Amino acid sequence: MTVKPLSIDKLYKACDLELLPFKTTAELETLNMPIGQERASSAISFGLRVVAEGYNIFCVGPEGTGKNNLVKHVLSTLAKEGNTPDDWCYVHNFNEEHKPKALRLPAGMGSMFAKDISKLIQDLEVSIPAAFEGEEYKNRLKVIEDRFQEQKTDYLNELQKSTSGKNVSILRMPVGLVVAPTKDGEVLTPEAFDKLDPEEQKELLADLNEAQANLEKAVKDVPKWEKEQRELIEKLNEEVANFAVKHIFEDIKKRYRNIRSVYNYIKDLNNDIIDNVHLFLSDEEMEAGVDEEGQMIATPIGPSKKNENPALRRYKVNVLVKNENDSGCPIVKLEHPTLSNLLGRMERLQQYGALIADFNLIKSGALHQANGGFLIIEARDLLNQPNAWDALKRCLKFKKITLESGDEDSTLSTITLDPEPVPLDVKVILVGEPDLYYLLADNDPDFQELFKVEANFTSTLERNVENISKYAKLIATLAKKYDLRSFNRTAVARLIEYSSRVSEDSEKLTAHVTLISDIMKEADFHAKLNNSNSVGKNHIEQAIEARIRRSDRLREKMTEQIKRGTIMIDTEGERVGQINALVVYEFGNFSFGRPARITCQARVGRGNIIDIEREVETGG
Repeated sequence: MTVKPLSIDKLYKACDLELLPFKTTAELETLNMPIGQERASSAISFGLRVVAEGYNIFCVGPEGTGKNNLVKHVLSTLAKEGNTPDDWCYVHNFNEEHKPKALRLPAGMGSMFAKDISKLIQDLEVSIPAAFEGEEYKNRLKVIEDRFQEQKTDYLNELQKSTSGKNVSILRMPVGLVVAPTKDGEVLTPEAFDKLDPEEQKELLADLNEAQANLEKAVKDVPKWEKEQRELIEKLNEEVANFAVKHIFEDIKKRYRNIRSVYNYIKDLNNDIIDNVHLFLSDEEMEAGVDEEGQMIATPIGPSKKNENPALRRYKVNVLVKNENDSGCPIVKLEHPTLSNLLGRMERLQQYGALIADFNLIKSGALHQANGGFLIIEARDLLNQPNAWDALKRCLKFKKITLESGDEDSTLSTITLDPEPVPLDVKVILVGEPDLYYLLADNDPDFQELFKVEANFTSTLERNVENISKYAKLIATLAKKYDLRSFNRTAVARLIEYSSRVSEDSEKLTAHVTLISDIMKEADFHAKLNNSNSVGKNHIEQAIEARIRRSDRLREKMTEQIKRGTIMIDTEGERVGQINALVVYEFGNFSFGRPARITCQARVGRGNIIDIEREVETGG
């Protein structure tokens, strides 16, 4: 057999400078998307535009092939065409306090609504105390008190009449009203009572028992009077509170009457403020009762304190998501996809040994911010975070964002919230390597249902005239992006040749943009050391050789072993049962070949066909 040596042009395909009609890359226009990824671009455009359940996208390709850049390029145009999503706010739920309500408002109105409610509460902090400090309220309250005083007076007069002509008297004591024996108008002490005749004592005891029975009968009416007194004061308070808040609520009700959920919240807010008007006043609430002498009393509500009242936090609005009107669909790139960064979180306030939850402390996550738009996540980062992948699947499957309460392992007792879920409408774009895609496709039954679009990025492209021209523009784009010197056409030609070497095919160019940009940065560094205004071929060579030099220590050691005869490699003559081979080693981004001797035992056969599988006992 004759072995024909390969010619040099077969080993190395030089780039024709005639295909690069420019002096430096400064003359070239820049590209706005990766080259050679038409298949992936078409898949991404389809996945983003189709309106159907489960058509989220997984961008599959080796690292450095421009997946993120292509996604952002396609999204930038599509997002401007889309509608701006609504704002979302959390507010207090007056019916179930542990379940805050989620309110949906048109884009740009969330912050405005929060300011309107804040202004309303500030106005009420002035108008409500003023109403309760007014003369009208005090006069009407006095009427109720005077009526009660009349009942008290009649009550005492009736009791006194019941003891008229008898040797008993009703006295006011710290413990209330009591019946005491008298003689000649003087209250008898226990010692004086013991000195009376038995008959006189018996008659006096009978009068005492009768008076005590009448007193107990009259006292039974006191709770009824208390209740009546309280009801009258509560009715007065409600009437005054209604008057104080009515005109303030009229404007805000008109402003939001077309947003049903917000309008209903404002009505509930109105009713709750009237029911809890004391929150706007001093700590001294209205109380009606019986004093130490058995007299019914009424304490009017005092003026409000002007310091911020923590009790009024329930009337705030927590703007979770706010969008600028006509800003298009949001594009969110989640760099650190932890569970809380994805779904949002509920912060806590420590108070008296417990962690207190508050709807004002609910923070939005990336899904909230991207709702109505697009969310980009690196698949490897997502899978490295505990529970984040399952949470994302759950949200996509049920189309709602449900905040999960943490702190289950906390040593402090925790008061938690169960916020109303926010409806979810988002396109998720995962970006990852092929091994991750196929790992999920093979092992997660939900994956194919939720990510139906595979955008496959190629690692190489054809080395033809069109792509060489585009590659030159790509180099110009990278030089501008990283603020490098311009590259002359010999430098561009050398980069194209190096790109073919990296792709391991003389008819291909690598799509590994990151690797090419690294060489360009290093070449620019060498051009700077040489005080050159542009990057030339020699600078590219220096950069390539420097990269190899940093990584080829093992190759030198292996070559040294062959030269010293430690490893025997025959390069001349013939040997039966022995051939030379080339083993390729890869260490990171550096690969090299090393000669290796392959030997086998050889003997004269029996003249029959030998079945290798049978001989090594693998056939049959």
